Amino acid sequence: MSVCGQERADYAFVIDGSGSIHPRDFTKLKKFVKDVVEYLLIGPEETHVGLIEYSTTASLQLPFNELYDSDSIKRRVDRVEHKRGLTRIDLALRVASEQLFTTQGGMRSNARKVY
Repeated sequence: MSVCGQERADYAFVIDGSGSIHPRDFTKLKKFVKDVVEYLLIGPEETHVGLIEYSTTASLQLPFNELYDSDSIKRRVDRVEHKRGLTRIDLALRVASEQLFTTQGGMRSNARKVY
C-alpha cells in the first residue's frame, strides 16, 4: 500500500499572486507549498514538482523536470514574487495545459497527477 506523497507522482502547485491575495496570505501560501514539498519523497524516479504563478499574467516557475530535491524547490518557491495584478486563473490553466502538463514540461505518463 502506498502513502500519499511517498509514491511516484507529478505535483503541480498554482500560486495566486494577484492583488486579491493579501501579502500576509501570499507568504502563508508559499509556506504551505514548502511544507507539502518537505513531506514529499522527491527525486528523479520519485515525485516531481511543478509550479505556476499567476496574476495579470501567468508563468511557469518550475517545470516537472528541472529540480529533484526539496531544498532547491523550496528556494524556488521563495523567489516567487507577489505581483498584485488581476486574478487571471484562466491564464494559469492555459500555462498548465500548454507548458507544464506536457512531455516538454516533464510530465510523466506513468506517474500519478496531483494538482
